[in-house]
Amino acid sequence: MPDLPVNPVTPSRVRWFQAIITGFIVAVLAGIGWAFFISKTKIIYGYPSILIGFLVGFCVLFVGKSHLVYKGQQLLYYSIGPASTLVGIATGKLLDFKWRILPQFEGESHPTSVIDSPTLNYDLVFFLAACYFSFRIPSSRMWQSLVTKNDYITDEPDSS
Repeated sequence: MPDLPVNPVTPSRVRWFQAIITGFIVAVLAGIGWAFFISKTKIIYGYPSILIGFLVGFCVLFVGKSHLVYKGQQLLYYSIGPASTLVGIATGKLLDFKWRILPQFEGESHPTSVIDSPTLNYDLVFFLAACYFSFRIPSSRMWQSLVTKNDYITDEPDSS
């Protein structure tokens, strides 16, 4: 009988709870940081939101150990990243609205004219890119090779 590794990464070893919790915590913290950046620099472009996608993608990859996931669960597992990223972006936008926009209209009873102000028309492209990266990083064989320390070109298991 061949010797098996002590802790092989199998579909049952995927850490769902840790990946979900870490993804959402990192996304919310990154959203708060993004809103703070906007409030201090007054740069309201959406391209810093891509950083949220990268951070969430790497956290889901490294905390969830996503090397092997059952085929039926792959879409659900890899959607943790985009869902977390959207929560982080929403957190950042809401805090931006609260910290930067609402103080300008303290005296008005209905500041409805500022609803479109915190989001620029092309920010949606950056938000979609952030969601793409948070999906693609955990699902890419190249990035998964960092978790398992295998060469991403071969399908052979690591013999060490």
